[in-house]
Amino acid sequence: MVPVGVWSTVLVFLGVTFCYFFVFGNVLSFIQSFAPKSVSAMPDIEAYLSFVMTMFIAFGAAFDMPIAVVVLAGLALASIEKPTALRAHFFVLAFIFAAILAPHPARHCVSVIVASPELRRSVVIRDLLRRADEFYGSDSRAALDLTTAAVAVCDVMVASGQAPSMELRFLALKEHSIALHRMGKFDESIFVLGRAWPIASQTQESQRDRAVLSLCAAIVYAEPDVAKFDEAMKFAETAASVLDVYGDERRAIIARQTKAYVLLVMNRFAEALPLLQSVTADLDEATGESRDAARAHTQLAECLVEVGTYDEAAEHASMAERLHLMCASGVDAARAAHIRARAVTALGRFAEVRSEFTRASDVVFAAKMFNTWAIMRLEYVAAALADDEGADVRAELESVARVCMTLNATESTQRQAFAAEALDYLRQLAVRDALTCEAVDHVRAFVLRNNSQPPVKFARPPGAFLM
Repeated sequence: MVPVGVWSTVLVFLGVTFCYFFVFGNVLSFIQSFAPKSVSAMPDIEAYLSFVMTMFIAFGAAFDMPIAVVVLAGLALASIEKPTALRAHFFVLAFIFAAILAPHPARHCVSVIVASPELRRSVVIRDLLRRADEFYGSDSRAALDLTTAAVAVCDVMVASGQAPSMELRFLALKEHSIALHRMGKFDESIFVLGRAWPIASQTQESQRDRAVLSLCAAIVYAEPDVAKFDEAMKFAETAASVLDVYGDERRAIIARQTKAYVLLVMNRFAEALPLLQSVTADLDEATGESRDAARAHTQLAECLVEVGTYDEAAEHASMAERLHLMCASGVDAARAAHIRARAVTALGRFAEVRSEFTRASDVVFAAKMFNTWAIMRLEYVAAALADDEGADVRAELESVARVCMTLNATESTQRQAFAAEALDYLRQLAVRDALTCEAVDHVRAFVLRNNSQPPVKFARPPGAFLM
């Protein structure tokens, strides 16, 4: 054991030396580069020593790892072959931690995985996709990096003549498209779906897989910044009919729900209503208390408000709120509560839900969903004026206008600029005591339309509320 002790000490000192002469110089220079040139670095001695000792211990322990492996092998607690066999998995785990911890996920990790022959394996692709699925709800950026790596490994394996199965290639491209969609990269998502289409034609269940791609395309085309609603409905209808035949009940229901969402965005509420009623009933029966069912109840409640069936709308909104809370989705629950408040207001009971309007909008504002918050506050103003034409809502309009103008100044998009113009028009009406419920509804409809479709310039309404 003496040689082991000697080598252990030598390796610890090597780690400390490497840390002191190489790591500290680069790290401290990097940190200092963030400060202005006029500022001198004057670190606290206690904090500096604590940092230095922590780094020394970390690098000393890291350099001592070979000794730990040798000792464990000598005690028959581990073997040299086992870490070698697990090397691919350790590379994948290192990539995952880099994707989570790096400020901008390290793309060089993809290069490392692709460049390592032992990582060009189907098991690595499946592991990357499995990890990506775990991150969809919490870290879309990490999920995108993982699916990017999976697609890159697939491409390298194809180029080297060791192509993975068509099913695995299809799965990697489909998941990559979904990850791109979640990050708002709609054009890239559609491009990846185009890559996946010929591969889906060669899988064992090609019709079903192409229907899944049609569903993904429908969801992307229904996005406000794409707004190809006719294409979205065609893709959704195709997907629903094929997936029904294959018994893929959940995806078939989601396809019909996507079509209903497009009809809602296009203000075709009478057509959307029976479809949403069918989707909600199917989801309640098939999945019970799920996020999909909660979303369907929310959309149905919104549609019922628009067609004037307020009692039923309040019931479905309450159900949606309960399901969203069970799924730990506080923002979606707040939006459902807001829809219920609108339905109750339409029944002439505004006083009952005044505080609910405020509570729901506060949750949405805290989540930094400012466009949705602005619409919710406008709907509150319209409800207050419908209840009392003389209600003083100037403070509310002033706050909404201020937020929209701030967003226009920071984000500077056409959508924000047009929303700011619309809100400024309402603010001017309120200052002149000329605000009406009709004017608020007009601006609300404009902002809602601009949030769900390509933006257009705001036009003041003719007649009574033209200033």
